[in-house]
Amino acid sequence: MLHTLNVAQTGLKVSQTQVENVMNNIANENVAGYKKRVVDVSELGHHDARITGRGIYLNGVSRTTQVYMHQNLITEEAHFSDLKELNTILADVESMFKETDESGLSVELNNYFKSIENLRTTPHSEVYKNDIINTANSVVLELQRLYDSVEQKQSLMLDQTKEVVSKVNSILREIGNVSKKIRDTVHGNPNDLLDKRDALEKELAQFIDVEISRGNTYELKIGGATAVRFATNVHQVKLVEEYTKQQDSYVQLDGNGAPLVHATIPNELQSSLPVFDGNVNVAEVQTIDINGTVDTTGEIEFLGTKISIP
Repeated sequence: MLHTLNVAQTGLKVSQTQVENVMNNIANENVAGYKKRVVDVSELGHHDARITGRGIYLNGVSRTTQVYMHQNLITEEAHFSDLKELNTILADVESMFKETDESGLSVELNNYFKSIENLRTTPHSEVYKNDIINTANSVVLELQRLYDSVEQKQSLMLDQTKEVVSKVNSILREIGNVSKKIRDTVHGNPNDLLDKRDALEKELAQFIDVEISRGNTYELKIGGATAVRFATNVHQVKLVEEYTKQQDSYVQLDGNGAPLVHATIPNELQSSLPVFDGNVNVAEVQTIDINGTVDTTGEIEFLGTKISIP
Protein backbone atom coordinates (compact mmCIF):
# COMPACT_ATOMS: atom_id res chain seq x y z
CA MET A 1 0.00 0.00 0.00
CA LEU A 2 2.76 2.42 0.90
CA HIS A 3 4.57 1.69 -2.37
CA THR A 4 1.38 2.47 -4.30
CA LEU A 5 1.02 5.81 -2.49
CA ASN A 6 4.68 6.61 -3.31
CA VAL A 7 4.02 5.99 -7.00
CA ALA A 8 1.12 8.44 -6.88
CA GLN A 9 3.10 11.03 -4.94
CA THR A 10 6.12 10.98 -7.28
CA GLY A 11 3.82 11.07 -10.30
CA LEU A 12 1.98 14.12 -9.03
CA LYS A 13 5.26 15.89 -8.23
CA VAL A 14 6.67 15.26 -11.71
CA SER A 15 3.37 16.32 -13.32
CA GLN A 16 3.47 19.59 -11.39
CA THR A 17 7.03 20.24 -12.58
CA GLN A 18 6.03 19.47 -16.18
CA VAL A 19 3.09 21.89 -16.06
CA GLU A 20 5.31 24.63 -14.62
CA ASN A 21 7.87 23.91 -17.34
CA VAL A 22 5.25 24.29 -20.09
CA MET A 23 4.16 27.61 -18.59
CA ASN A 24 7.80 28.72 -18.50
CA ASN A 25 8.30 27.78 -22.18
CA ILE A 26 5.23 29.76 -23.23
CA ALA A 27 6.19 32.83 -21.17
CA ASN A 28 9.75 32.97 -22.58
CA GLU A 29 8.98 32.03 -26.18
CA ASN A 30 10.16 35.39 -27.55
CA VAL A 31 13.08 35.94 -25.16
CA ALA A 32 16.42 36.25 -27.01
CA GLY A 33 18.54 33.13 -26.60
CA TYR A 34 15.86 31.14 -24.80
CA LYS A 35 15.78 27.42 -25.56
CA LYS A 36 12.80 25.17 -24.94
CA ARG A 37 13.01 23.21 -21.67
CA VAL A 38 12.04 19.56 -21.19
CA VAL A 39 11.62 17.62 -17.93
CA ASP A 40 13.83 14.54 -17.67
CA VAL A 41 12.39 11.66 -15.63
CA SER A 42 13.32 8.05 -14.98
CA GLU A 43 11.80 5.09 -13.18
CA LEU A 44 12.87 4.41 -9.62
CA GLY A 45 14.70 1.11 -9.37
CA HIS A 46 13.49 -1.89 -7.35
CA HIS A 47 15.17 -2.89 -4.09
CA ASP A 48 13.82 -6.44 -4.15
CA ALA A 49 11.75 -8.82 -6.26
CA ARG A 50 8.43 -7.12 -5.57
CA ILE A 51 6.12 -6.66 -8.54
CA THR A 52 4.85 -3.17 -7.64
CA GLY A 53 6.94 -0.19 -8.75
CA ARG A 54 8.35 2.59 -6.62
CA GLY A 55 7.38 5.53 -8.83
CA ILE A 56 9.41 7.96 -11.00
CA TYR A 57 12.38 10.19 -10.30
CA LEU A 58 12.81 13.78 -11.49
CA ASN A 59 16.30 13.98 -13.04
CA GLY A 60 16.06 17.67 -13.83
CA VAL A 61 15.15 20.15 -16.56
CA SER A 62 17.33 20.39 -19.66
CA ARG A 63 17.40 22.54 -22.80
CA THR A 64 16.46 21.13 -26.21
CA THR A 65 19.17 22.41 -28.51
CA GLN A 66 21.55 21.02 -31.14
CA VAL A 67 25.09 22.33 -31.10
CA TYR A 68 25.55 21.72 -34.83
CA MET A 69 22.42 23.63 -35.79
CA HIS A 70 23.17 26.47 -33.39
CA GLN A 71 26.70 26.89 -34.77
CA ASN A 72 25.44 26.96 -38.37
CA LEU A 73 22.77 29.50 -37.48
CA ILE A 74 25.43 31.75 -35.95
CA THR A 75 27.64 31.35 -39.04
CA GLU A 76 24.79 32.29 -41.37
CA GLU A 77 23.90 35.21 -39.12
CA ALA A 78 27.44 36.53 -39.61
CA HIS A 79 27.25 36.06 -43.40
CA PHE A 80 23.88 37.79 -43.55
CA SER A 81 25.21 40.74 -41.54
CA ASP A 82 28.22 41.03 -43.87
CA LEU A 83 26.00 41.10 -46.96
CA LYS A 84 23.61 43.57 -45.34
CA GLU A 85 26.46 45.96 -44.48
CA LEU A 86 27.99 45.59 -47.95
CA ASN A 87 24.62 46.35 -49.54
CA THR A 88 24.32 49.52 -47.45
CA ILE A 89 27.81 50.70 -48.42
CA LEU A 90 27.27 50.02 -52.13
CA ALA A 91 23.91 51.81 -52.02
CA ASP A 92 25.58 54.88 -50.49
CA VAL A 93 28.35 54.85 -53.10
CA GLU A 94 25.82 54.41 -55.88
CA SER A 95 23.93 57.46 -54.67
CA MET A 96 27.16 59.49 -54.87
CA PHE A 97 27.63 58.60 -58.55
CA LYS A 98 23.96 58.99 -59.43
CA GLU A 99 23.59 59.97 -63.08
CA THR A 100 20.64 61.71 -64.74
CA ASP A 101 20.07 63.12 -68.20
CA GLU A 102 20.93 66.60 -66.97
CA SER A 103 23.54 66.09 -64.23
CA GLY A 104 26.39 63.84 -63.24
CA LEU A 105 30.00 63.23 -64.19
CA SER A 106 29.13 61.72 -67.58
CA VAL A 107 27.13 64.83 -68.50
CA GLU A 108 30.02 67.13 -67.50
CA LEU A 109 32.50 65.03 -69.48
CA ASN A 110 30.22 64.99 -72.50
CA ASN A 111 29.92 68.79 -72.39
CA TYR A 112 33.70 69.09 -72.06
CA PHE A 113 34.39 66.91 -75.11
CA LYS A 114 31.75 68.80 -77.10
CA SER A 115 33.52 72.07 -76.27
CA ILE A 116 36.83 70.56 -77.44
CA GLU A 117 35.24 69.51 -80.71
CA ASN A 118 33.72 72.95 -81.19
CA LEU A 119 37.10 74.59 -80.61
CA ARG A 120 38.74 72.17 -83.04
CA THR A 121 36.32 73.14 -85.80
CA THR A 122 36.63 76.87 -85.07
CA PRO A 123 40.02 77.41 -83.32
CA HIS A 124 39.83 81.23 -83.25
CA SER A 125 36.37 81.54 -81.69
CA GLU A 126 36.49 83.37 -78.37
CA VAL A 127 33.13 81.87 -77.43
CA TYR A 128 34.43 78.33 -77.82
CA LYS A 129 37.62 79.20 -75.93
CA ASN A 130 35.62 80.42 -72.95
CA ASP A 131 33.27 77.47 -73.24
CA ILE A 132 36.09 74.93 -72.96
CA ILE A 133 37.43 76.70 -69.86
CA ASN A 134 34.00 76.69 -68.23
CA THR A 135 33.29 73.05 -69.03
CA ALA A 136 36.75 72.03 -67.77
CA ASN A 137 36.06 73.84 -64.50
CA SER A 138 32.73 72.02 -64.24
CA VAL A 139 34.46 68.65 -64.67
CA VAL A 140 37.00 69.52 -61.98
CA LEU A 141 34.29 70.67 -59.57
CA GLU A 142 32.29 67.48 -60.16
CA LEU A 143 35.38 65.33 -59.53
CA GLN A 144 36.08 67.27 -56.34
CA ARG A 145 32.49 66.74 -55.20
CA LEU A 146 32.73 62.99 -55.80
CA TYR A 147 36.09 62.81 -54.05
CA ASP A 148 34.80 64.71 -51.02
CA SER A 149 31.74 62.42 -50.84
CA VAL A 150 33.92 59.30 -50.93
CA GLU A 151 36.23 60.71 -48.25
CA GLN A 152 33.27 61.55 -46.00
CA LYS A 153 31.91 58.01 -46.42
CA GLN A 154 35.34 56.58 -45.64
CA SER A 155 35.62 58.68 -42.48
CA LEU A 156 32.12 57.67 -41.39
CA MET A 157 32.89 53.98 -41.95
CA LEU A 158 36.07 54.28 -39.90
CA ASP A 159 34.15 55.83 -36.98
CA GLN A 160 31.51 53.10 -37.22
CA THR A 161 34.22 50.43 -37.27
CA LYS A 162 35.74 51.84 -34.08
CA GLU A 163 32.32 51.69 -32.40
CA VAL A 164 31.88 48.08 -33.57
CA VAL A 165 35.28 47.09 -32.16
CA SER A 166 34.34 48.60 -28.80
CA LYS A 167 31.01 46.74 -28.87
CA VAL A 168 32.70 43.44 -29.78
CA ASN A 169 35.14 43.76 -26.88
CA SER A 170 32.25 44.50 -24.51
CA ILE A 171 30.39 41.37 -25.67
CA LEU A 172 33.53 39.24 -25.31
CA ARG A 173 34.00 40.40 -21.72
CA GLU A 174 30.37 39.62 -20.94
CA ILE A 175 30.66 36.16 -22.51
CA GLY A 176 33.69 35.54 -20.31
CA ASN A 177 31.77 36.59 -17.19
CA VAL A 178 28.79 34.36 -18.04
CA SER A 179 31.06 31.42 -18.80
CA LYS A 180 32.73 31.83 -15.41
CA LYS A 181 29.32 31.77 -13.67
CA ILE A 182 28.39 28.61 -15.62
CA ARG A 183 31.63 26.93 -14.58
CA ASP A 184 31.12 27.89 -10.94
CA THR A 185 27.52 26.59 -10.84
CA VAL A 186 27.58 23.57 -8.54
CA HIS A 187 24.07 23.59 -7.13
CA GLY A 188 21.14 24.61 -9.28
CA ASN A 189 20.63 24.68 -13.03
CA PRO A 190 22.74 26.86 -15.41
CA ASN A 191 20.12 26.83 -18.19
CA ASP A 192 19.39 30.56 -17.84
CA LEU A 193 23.09 31.35 -18.04
CA LEU A 194 23.47 29.13 -21.10
CA ASP A 195 20.58 30.97 -22.77
CA LYS A 196 22.22 34.30 -22.01
CA ARG A 197 25.52 33.15 -23.50
CA ASP A 198 23.74 31.91 -26.64
CA ALA A 199 22.11 35.33 -27.02
CA LEU A 200 25.49 37.04 -26.64
CA GLU A 201 27.02 34.74 -29.25
CA LYS A 202 24.27 35.59 -31.72
CA GLU A 203 24.71 39.31 -31.04
CA LEU A 204 28.45 38.98 -31.57
CA ALA A 205 27.88 37.23 -34.91
CA GLN A 206 26.14 40.37 -36.18
CA PHE A 207 29.50 42.16 -36.15
CA ILE A 208 32.13 39.50 -36.85
CA ASP A 209 32.59 35.86 -37.87
CA VAL A 210 32.89 33.53 -34.90
CA GLU A 211 33.68 29.84 -34.42
CA ILE A 212 32.59 28.19 -31.18
CA SER A 213 33.63 24.91 -29.56
CA ARG A 214 31.40 23.54 -26.80
CA GLY A 215 33.25 20.41 -25.77
CA ASN A 216 34.73 19.89 -22.34
CA THR A 217 36.31 23.32 -22.75
CA TYR A 218 34.38 26.32 -24.05
CA GLU A 219 36.32 28.18 -26.75
CA LEU A 220 35.31 31.05 -29.03
CA LYS A 221 37.49 31.98 -32.00
CA ILE A 222 37.48 35.07 -34.23
CA GLY A 223 39.30 34.75 -37.53
CA GLY A 224 40.97 31.55 -36.33
CA ALA A 225 42.40 33.27 -33.21
CA THR A 226 41.12 32.41 -29.73
CA ALA A 227 39.08 35.24 -28.21
CA VAL A 228 37.53 33.42 -25.22
CA ARG A 229 38.88 30.22 -23.71
CA PHE A 230 37.87 28.46 -20.50
CA ALA A 231 36.11 31.15 -18.49
CA THR A 232 38.77 33.70 -17.61
CA ASN A 233 41.03 33.85 -20.70
CA VAL A 234 39.37 36.69 -22.63
CA HIS A 235 41.24 38.60 -25.35
CA GLN A 236 40.42 41.97 -26.92
CA VAL A 237 40.04 42.92 -30.58
CA LYS A 238 42.18 45.82 -31.84
CA LEU A 239 41.59 47.98 -34.91
CA VAL A 240 44.66 48.23 -37.15
CA GLU A 241 44.64 50.52 -40.19
CA GLU A 242 46.80 49.41 -43.10
CA TYR A 243 47.14 51.66 -46.13
CA THR A 244 48.28 50.26 -49.48
CA LYS A 245 49.77 52.71 -51.95
CA GLN A 246 47.80 52.85 -55.18
CA GLN A 247 49.61 52.00 -58.41
CA ASP A 248 48.09 53.01 -61.73
CA SER A 249 49.01 52.06 -65.29
CA TYR A 250 47.33 53.38 -68.39
CA VAL A 251 46.89 51.97 -71.89
CA GLN A 252 44.67 52.79 -74.85
CA LEU A 253 43.89 50.13 -77.46
CA ASP A 254 42.39 50.33 -80.94
CA GLY A 255 39.41 48.33 -82.17
CA ASN A 256 41.57 45.24 -82.67
CA GLY A 257 42.99 45.35 -79.16
CA ALA A 258 46.43 46.62 -80.25
CA PRO A 259 48.10 49.62 -78.53
CA LEU A 260 47.74 52.87 -80.42
CA VAL A 261 51.25 54.11 -79.56
CA HIS A 262 54.27 52.28 -78.13
CA ALA A 263 56.69 54.29 -76.00
CA THR A 264 59.80 53.38 -74.02
CA ILE A 265 60.14 54.52 -70.43
CA PRO A 266 63.61 55.96 -69.67
CA ASN A 267 65.86 53.90 -67.39
CA GLU A 268 65.85 56.58 -64.70
CA LEU A 269 62.09 56.08 -64.32
CA GLN A 270 62.21 52.29 -64.06
CA SER A 271 62.69 52.17 -60.27
CA SER A 272 59.73 54.46 -59.63
CA LEU A 273 57.37 52.42 -61.81
CA PRO A 274 57.19 48.87 -60.41
CA VAL A 275 54.01 48.18 -62.35
CA PHE A 276 55.84 48.45 -65.69
CA ASP A 277 58.45 46.14 -67.23
CA GLY A 278 60.37 48.83 -69.06
CA ASN A 279 57.99 49.26 -71.98
CA VAL A 280 54.54 50.74 -71.63
CA ASN A 281 51.69 51.31 -74.01
CA VAL A 282 50.36 54.85 -73.84
CA ALA A 283 47.63 56.68 -75.67
CA GLU A 284 48.25 58.82 -78.73
CA VAL A 285 48.63 62.41 -77.59
CA GLN A 286 48.05 65.68 -79.43
CA THR A 287 48.70 68.95 -77.64
CA ILE A 288 46.37 71.80 -78.63
CA ASP A 289 46.88 75.21 -77.09
CA ILE A 290 44.09 77.70 -76.39
CA ASN A 291 44.47 79.15 -79.89
CA GLY A 292 43.85 75.77 -81.52
CA THR A 293 47.45 75.19 -82.61
CA VAL A 294 48.48 71.50 -82.69
CA ASP A 295 51.91 70.58 -81.26
CA THR A 296 53.56 68.18 -83.73
CA THR A 297 56.90 67.72 -81.96
CA GLY A 298 56.10 64.06 -81.36
CA GLU A 299 56.88 64.20 -77.64
CA ILE A 300 54.81 63.65 -74.54
CA GLU A 301 55.68 64.53 -70.97
CA PHE A 302 55.53 61.60 -68.50
CA LEU A 303 56.17 62.27 -64.80
CA GLY A 304 58.08 65.41 -65.62
CA THR A 305 60.23 63.72 -68.34
CA LYS A 306 59.69 64.17 -72.07
CA ILE A 307 59.40 60.92 -74.02
CA SER A 308 59.73 60.74 -77.78
CA ILE A 309 57.03 58.84 -79.66
CA PRO A 310 58.35 56.79 -82.60
